[in-house]
Amino acid sequence: MNLPGFRLSYKISLTLFLVFLFSFTDFTQRSAPPFSQWTVLNNLPFTQEYHVAAAWRYQDTNFIITAGGRINGTTGNFVVIYNTATGQYRPLPPMPVPLERAGGFILEDSLYIVGGSTNTGNTFSNALYKLNLTSNGPWVNRANYPNPIGEITYSTKSRNDSLAYVAGGKNNVNPVNNVFLYNGKQNIWVPANNLPTPGIFGAGLSFVEDNFLMFIGGKSNDSAHSLCFFGLINPGNPSIINWSAGPVYPGGKVYNLGNWGSKDGRVFFTGGESVFPLDNRATDKTYMFEMGEGFDTLSDKPTPITHSQIDGFIIDTTSTGYEYEVYAPGGFDGSSATNKHEKLFVLDSLPTSIQPVTNDIPAGFKLYQNFPNPFNPETKILLDVPLRSTVTLNIYSSEGRLIRTVINKILNAGTYEVTINGKNLPSGIYFYTLISDEWKETKRMVLLK
Repeated sequence: MNLPGFRLSYKISLTLFLVFLFSFTDFTQRSAPPFSQWTVLNNLPFTQEYHVAAAWRYQDTNFIITAGGRINGTTGNFVVIYNTATGQYRPLPPMPVPLERAGGFILEDSLYIVGGSTNTGNTFSNALYKLNLTSNGPWVNRANYPNPIGEITYSTKSRNDSLAYVAGGKNNVNPVNNVFLYNGKQNIWVPANNLPTPGIFGAGLSFVEDNFLMFIGGKSNDSAHSLCFFGLINPGNPSIINWSAGPVYPGGKVYNLGNWGSKDGRVFFTGGESVFPLDNRATDKTYMFEMGEGFDTLSDKPTPITHSQIDGFIIDTTSTGYEYEVYAPGGFDGSSATNKHEKLFVLDSLPTSIQPVTNDIPAGFKLYQNFPNPFNPETKILLDVPLRSTVTLNIYSSEGRLIRTVINKILNAGTYEVTINGKNLPSGIYFYTLISDEWKETKRMVLLK
């Protein structure tokens, strides 16, 4: 049913989308990318590639689920859940059949697995299976996908607790450009607007925001791609998607890349295969796309990877910053399947405060040693400003990567105390630098948790 209010809302959304699209023709990187750091976690119980990875939050705890894929070299049906708080894995009921290259998503505390292959990608299924995670099973069949489908591990995403999308993929013969919408409450598949490109698989589909999709990379029968498409979803009819061209992916032509959209304006990418026609050439490059800003280069992943999906959680987000954890379990490292599990931490918020200590005019600029040092989680830094000046105070990682600009403004003459809270930073050595005109000084501090 088409209501006037829905049409008006869609026109407004489309106008905003076009303003966004054409206001940022230069998608170059910003001068100060967010702080990012990879951490190696406990290994998976087995090597796993071409598998589903899904993030699930339940009773204030974050979990990562991996399902199926090629397990220890053989197409498998094992499902494991990783508790991010304890670092422990435990098994879930195995899938009804072994599957790899399938799509997966979570709706209302249930894991769904769609399509995939039982024989290393030669033929594909159209089955849809559901596992209630709160009751621990059993698996049940739901409405079949309209066609046999596979190679959709990276292009299957849930929008909310009731809707999920599958874009592109491969049938038993060729790549396809179909997009289908699954309604979990009605248990039906509905065709959506096709992708604006010939058949493609191995591409990444993510939600930048709740009604704004991003489709990037992928592979056809004879080439790989670096193109990006944005998709604006009609708020009155979610099967209507207005596709438009977006920026070129900074990692070049790539497919089978892990991707996760936080739905608050950012999408994270890592790994993938970047050489065509040669397969299994994994990359470690990691990027973040931010709506209105473009792409930032983040820290390289410790293990180059492909054949692995990623998923994550918003840890904290405020008007002044954000924090995320992105998990990358398993995959193929360019020479063999792996059981490594790695986490990306991204930070662009560092709680700080600044206040004058005295209005006495200091003899010159001076940066004092922070106290206490080492600290956990708060420390204070004093600085002298001898005359009204533009003052910048930056925090850097031990590798010299800018974490946060704490101060960048005009200060009157005086002595100031800056309080920094490192509760969301990992333990380590950091440097802080005071800059004003031609004066500059750097000191070292240690966060010890």
